[in-house]
Amino acid sequence: MRVDGNTTLGQAAQFLSSKGDQKIVAKHVDGGIELYTKPQSNKLDKIRLKFHDGKLMSRATYKKQLANETIMTLVGRYNQSVHQRLDPVRQRAGLEQSSIQKLTDIFKHIDVNIFDYGAVRANRLADTFGVMERMTGRIASLLDRYEVPEKIPTPMPHTANTVVAGEVSLPIPPANKLGTFPNMNIDGLNYTPTQVMGAGGAGVVVRYDAPGGEPLAVKLPVFSPNTPDPEDQRQIALEEYHVANRLTANNPNALGFSKVVPLANGGLALAGKLATHGDLEKMSSKLKDVTVDTGNTGIPPLPGKITKQERELVALTLIKDAAAGLDKIKRQGDYIHADVKSQNMMIDSNGRAVVIDFGESLQGKKLNPNVKSIVANPLYRAPELKRFDHESKAVKEQAPISLKQELQLELDDYLSKQGVSPEGIQEIGQSWYNMGNVLVDELHSVLNVTETNRAGLFGTSKIDVWGLGTAAFELLVGERVTEDKIEGDAQQFIAERKIADWGKTGFDAIGHAGGLSSKSTGDNRLDSFINGMLRADPEGRSSAFEVETSPVMNRPGVGSPEVRELIKAIASGDEGDIARARSNLTRLLGTV
Repeated sequence: MRVDGNTTLGQAAQFLSSKGDQKIVAKHVDGGIELYTKPQSNKLDKIRLKFHDGKLMSRATYKKQLANETIMTLVGRYNQSVHQRLDPVRQRAGLEQSSIQKLTDIFKHIDVNIFDYGAVRANRLADTFGVMERMTGRIASLLDRYEVPEKIPTPMPHTANTVVAGEVSLPIPPANKLGTFPNMNIDGLNYTPTQVMGAGGAGVVVRYDAPGGEPLAVKLPVFSPNTPDPEDQRQIALEEYHVANRLTANNPNALGFSKVVPLANGGLALAGKLATHGDLEKMSSKLKDVTVDTGNTGIPPLPGKITKQERELVALTLIKDAAAGLDKIKRQGDYIHADVKSQNMMIDSNGRAVVIDFGESLQGKKLNPNVKSIVANPLYRAPELKRFDHESKAVKEQAPISLKQELQLELDDYLSKQGVSPEGIQEIGQSWYNMGNVLVDELHSVLNVTETNRAGLFGTSKIDVWGLGTAAFELLVGERVTEDKIEGDAQQFIAERKIADWGKTGFDAIGHAGGLSSKSTGDNRLDSFINGMLRADPEGRSSAFEVETSPVMNRPGVGSPEVRELIKAIASGDEGDIARARSNLTRLLGTV
């Protein structure tokens, strides 16, 4: 059989299929290569040939090696074609590159002398590739049937930012385990890591400082067996970068990562302006510490302290800021932030609240059934997400046949018709059969996503307003709306049950013995304002725009420069700054 640039592995296998278990050899003919079988060697095959690199090799060995190299060229050609088909499917299904890479690892395990075993072995190799090709096409057709949207790779922006020599070890809270972070050159300035601001499943946010430059927040990935490989992490980071740039454009109340920094390991760091006055969770704690309820006595608080009225102006200003940011996010293509909580709203250098962290943001109203990634902490999770959990599970269980079962049936049917057993395929090394099980397990989750979406399970930006309502309660009352003395995972479990049980009662969320919290702000109007954000039914819940324009926001002083100065002073903790800011605010309000 003559082999040229158009010859396929399947054609070679078809030629060899009738040759039994004879040895496969090759020779050069007319500038090409011819594959053939030879039952036994002759005397000429024992002649030793000398090659340009000085190596000596018998003629028989050379012909056998040439056959191996020719077949492996066909294998590589087929591998490339399978990759070209499989990679778009991987991207569309949202599967990790590391999992798909295992499919083609089989080529690394093929014995270079595999064809010493004869044509039967070659046919089994071709059969395996046939299974891969058929299964890849099958997966693609199933993705079409289940309406999985195509996932287009996110483009990498041009950047001159780089990692530079040197690194710093810093403690990562809460366990204070040391992490090592590289120095970076960003916008031409040499930045050094100085403090870990926070850590989560998506990575670590570190403060970076540079002489003559403003401080930056840099989000770096943490790679472990449970985190995405560098290529997938790059895509996740790029998606957040592009979403953040879109949602923060012309939105003074949203702050995202505006720069990318390629890392030495192939991953990607994100950098952006640092909101220097902390998050709303920390501000809630500080407000609780500095507030003194002087009632109507007219007695001013001690230095470093503020009145309840001043606290309310601070809280309302920050809530109004955050609501304005969320409303603009919604209007930018119907986005849902999907992770609104007090830790994800920061205070910038102007004393203004900004929404941050767009890693979970969703466009449109259809939710991924893996809703644990949407406001994963039950302390801030809207009731409809818990109901969505149950509905999503029911949809999955009602599916007539799972994607895994369909693919496995397809595989088994193909193997039986071809007369190729799984054991035969395993002779190649890292078998498709075993890898197929891993792949279909991952693709099973794709079915769950698409089946749930087809069932019409939706979410809205009211999810974000619930998170804003929990932050408002923290600012005005000084504790979580689902506060419990038990800490850790047990606290989150109790909070989830508490919200689920309360959602069935119809009671207001706060200021009521049957609510999530019996605590009150001490002002009926403010209680009603918070309860509007914490309605169990999202249809009755306030929108971000309604929060921003609520009548309570008309109080004199809300959003004023004097209140913003007080916000910055409280964040700093400086008693003198607090006293001066209070004095300016008092003059504005015309009260003592």
